[in-house]
Amino acid sequence: MAMAGRQAAPLTFRDLQEMPDDGYRYELVDGQLLVTPAPNLGHQRCAFRLAALLDQAAPAHFEVFMAPVDWFVSPLTVFQPDILVVDADLPDDAKVTVTPKLVVEVASPSTQRSDRSLKRDAYAGAGVPHYWIVDPSVPSLLALRLAGPGGYEQEGFVSGSTAYTAGAPFAVTVVPDQLLRRS
Repeated sequence: MAMAGRQAAPLTFRDLQEMPDDGYRYELVDGQLLVTPAPNLGHQRCAFRLAALLDQAAPAHFEVFMAPVDWFVSPLTVFQPDILVVDADLPDDAKVTVTPKLVVEVASPSTQRSDRSLKRDAYAGAGVPHYWIVDPSVPSLLALRLAGPGGYEQEGFVSGSTAYTAGAPFAVTVVPDQLLRRS
């Protein structure tokens, strides 16, 4: 289960860098620690298939990354989205410091609530124009588009063998069932 750690003083990116390499994912939201366990194989299969699909469809000026990659929003807010799409001209730094064009979270039992509320609000506040939540248990894809200060609005929802074709940040067609296929 995702846990938000309670501490007296807000944690910073520097504190995150000192966290153990123990298989857990450590993220910060306004200085509060969010800890999630390592994802299961179904989650990883789904994330890998979607990242590969996005990478194949992405124009040359975009690059697709998978967790663990730190997206540094501020010294008190650092995320590791399952997948993020950014401009390809970024330096090879230890972290992403610009707002991604697309962020994807693959929901799991331990992250469902934070993916649909806490992270959704934080990503909207950081200006991420496109946010997708993929749920392998259904399987489904919820595509959200930033609609201004009010947050996200639903751009599309598909499940099973129904295809979703995104127009932005680039054209790509995703079929949730195909994200779960075994090699």
